[in-house]
Amino acid sequence: MSSTSLKVGMELAYPPFEMQDPRGNPMGVSVDLAKALAGYLHEPLTIENIPFSGLIPALKTGKIDAIISSMTETPERRSRLIFRIPI
Repeated sequence: MSSTSLKVGMELAYPPFEMQDPRGNPMGVSVDLAKALAGYLHEPLTIENIPFSGLIPALKTGKIDAIISSMTETPERRSRLIFRIPI
């Protein structure tokens, strides 16, 4: 994790999970989850609005610390990422 904030990547174009309010602020189920995670970690949160195709590269290059998005697990993605199993 970065020393300044928890940086979470998502594309804010998939309501009700990831979207923007009329003022352009992130909102939705995934945003609420990111806020809860940052609160649990006692870290400020930065949401990075990244096109879906850029999420994995952003994670791999360290631009973001995590992806919280409506991303399905596929064999190809599983070979590149660690997916958290829902509980």
